[in-house]
Amino acid sequence: MEPLNRLPTPEEMPEPLASLLREHEHTAQVIADARDTLDGTDLRSASPQSAARVVQVARDLQQFLAHDLTLHIAKEEEVLFPAMRDLADHMEDLLVHMVAQHDEIRARQDLIDRTMAALDAHRNEVEVERDAFIADVSRMTEALTPEVLADLRERAMRLERILLGHFAEEEEDLFIPARALIAPEVLQVLDEQMATLARMGPPA
Repeated sequence: MEPLNRLPTPEEMPEPLASLLREHEHTAQVIADARDTLDGTDLRSASPQSAARVVQVARDLQQFLAHDLTLHIAKEEEVLFPAMRDLADHMEDLLVHMVAQHDEIRARQDLIDRTMAALDAHRNEVEVERDAFIADVSRMTEALTPEVLADLRERAMRLERILLGHFAEEEEDLFIPARALIAPEVLQVLDEQMATLARMGPPA
């Protein structure tokens, strides 16, 4: 029997939700790979090549956060979340005109209420951590010492912990309701809007 709290896979979701899920998986892998490199390096016994590799990994992660993660956040905040809020407004209008016996409408409104609460939670935490890492990596990697490497490790671990928790909540509280509530033709429009955003690149 399938566990009740199992999160969806990209194969189970329509576009553009499947694409957002794939981006979650890719982001988690990029950060895990960077953390593995940082964890596996001891500067006291490392070769110059190993130290250079740490610097490159940290700067690659910095670039990934500045471009890919920022673009992912923009797809959600500029396309998916407004669509969810519009849907919530529409459902509120329906409720005003529906009789109390309409359990399905009330159930859908409960789902939307939960989704709206999730929209407003934990957004700043991810962006603050991302911005701090982007801002500080260049300075930190100019003079790599064991203390600086330890700081980089801690930042990567904290970023990974925050993002994994955020992604899990987002998938459960936003993507699953979106699949149930947003009509296929609307999802197609959202997919096209996200593709346009991707061609434009992340916001400055």
